[in-house]
Amino acid sequence: MAFDKFSDKAKETVDKAKETAAKVLDAGSESVIKAKDAAAESAIKAKDTAADIIDVGKGKLQEGMATVIEETNNIKTILQNSGYCIIDISVTISVPPKAILLFEDTGSGKEKLTELLESEGSTLSKMQTAMIKTMLKTYDLVKITEEHGYRFGKFNLTVTIPPQVTVHLVADK
Repeated sequence: MAFDKFSDKAKETVDKAKETAAKVLDAGSESVIKAKDAAAESAIKAKDTAADIIDVGKGKLQEGMATVIEETNNIKTILQNSGYCIIDISVTISVPPKAILLFEDTGSGKEKLTELLESEGSTLSKMQTAMIKTMLKTYDLVKITEEHGYRFGKFNLTVTIPPQVTVHLVADK
């Protein structure tokens, strides 16, 4: 009799455990389905956002590229009028886009650029002024390079923000 009571209690406990396990599995399945749906919805939103960013990025890239080309043409004219010989122009399509002018000083470039900066009637933009000042700073290194047997050869002016100047050194023999 005691055994029968124990057996009945055990069966009752097993039934309750099965019932509880079924409820937990149903709740777990429901949670997995909800999580899967939320993840799918998030993925769709992320895809849509990425597409929007790409569209905005395209517009900004095109806008930036137009600005770089315009600034390049303007500084190219200034350099040519100051006695520099433009050898090559290359464009890098990136964020931000940039153009690189390869040129040589034919003799009086530094002086003419200095005069241009100092002239009161100058209508240089902030970007043109920054590019010219960056170029003129490179001339401060002439004495150092000459002490080591090098002279300035060609220049690379990178039209980007901030502008950059690279000087190609030529060994004196």
